[in-house]
Amino acid sequence: MKRMPTKSKQVYENWKIYSLENELMFRCNSKKALWYLSRNLATQISEDSIQLNFIPKGLGHHFQHDDDDDNYFLEDKMNYCVCCGNNENSTLHHVVPNMYRKYMPEVIKSHASHDILLMCIKCHLTYETFATEFKKQISQKFNFPLGQAQIRLDYNAKVRKAASALLKEFNNMKDIVDDHDNKEEKENEEKEKNKESKVINNNNNNYNHNHNNYSNNNNNNNNNRKRNQNKIPDKRIQELKKIVLEWYNYQNIQINDVEHDNENNNNDEDNDKNILDPKFFNSILQKAIELPEYQRNPEFIEHGKFVINSLMKEYYYIKISLETGEQEIFNNEVDNNNIDNNYKIWKLKKRWPLLENFIKNWRSHFLNYAKPKYLSNNWKIDNSIYIEQ
Repeated sequence: MKRMPTKSKQVYENWKIYSLENELMFRCNSKKALWYLSRNLATQISEDSIQLNFIPKGLGHHFQHDDDDDNYFLEDKMNYCVCCGNNENSTLHHVVPNMYRKYMPEVIKSHASHDILLMCIKCHLTYETFATEFKKQISQKFNFPLGQAQIRLDYNAKVRKAASALLKEFNNMKDIVDDHDNKEEKENEEKEKNKESKVINNNNNNYNHNHNNYSNNNNNNNNNRKRNQNKIPDKRIQELKKIVLEWYNYQNIQINDVEHDNENNNNDEDNDKNILDPKFFNSILQKAIELPEYQRNPEFIEHGKFVINSLMKEYYYIKISLETGEQEIFNNEVDNNNIDNNYKIWKLKKRWPLLENFIKNWRSHFLNYAKPKYLSNNWKIDNSIYIEQ
């Protein structure tokens, strides 16, 4: 599970926006209120309230729906967890997971604030375990796995592993050579000092001789031990080289222009010589370890997209007369024949009954498993899922 970001400041600032007729339209934060004020589109009428200076196209949430569920949007929102009342380590919880909602029609996505609630991280994590199980049930119902968007490139992984092992082996061998060179350099320095010394104590010479022999033997033993610990058998090194070189040669074949066969044949010997060069081979290894092990599956369809597309296959229209307010429900076949002829006197609203039930099922699941004790009484399962325009 991904890390949940917590909120360091108040989520709800509860500014009130009024119309010219002094009707409460909606709530917002200070940033949006200042946007209206800075453009002289509103006048501040109290510490946390502004009144618009123009007539808007609509009245926001002011009695927008017949069932009057907009009371939830017009009331003060509390800055504490809807489950336990804790006001620390707050997170935003999407009642309908974003993996589904992002594929829904805009007329539903724009109404998302109803289903975004404040929870402390402890309650959030606790509920997510139940939500995950619910997603699995949905996956089984639609016979479509949650799945992953990437596939593993086994051949690239094999080449990377071989190149990495060779680089590590070559670096270890380089360390052993460097240790040997440093040891010889120290021995030469010590010999020079002994030559410059005029008075040499024989006992000290004997001691130094024995000590040097002991040190040399010790260094040789250490190097041999190090070499034995790190060395990959020669046979295995050849196998690893073959894996990398086969990849490199195949890559070159793909890149080279087939039309220049003669020119390429003349360069084959030069290419073989280059590959044998340690520096050039090292550059091949460096490229090999950068090969991607995963790539996006071109045939992959996200679980959320599949589910929402399936739910949206069933729909109908509500046709509302702009003159009388009369409503009529009809299906897509009638719509295809009549929508263009009547658009001037009728307003059309598209509805997806299966999608509505899906959203309400998530709302119900949240109430049953999160058991929010501090959730507003105006937040209801059957509240509208659409934003009217």
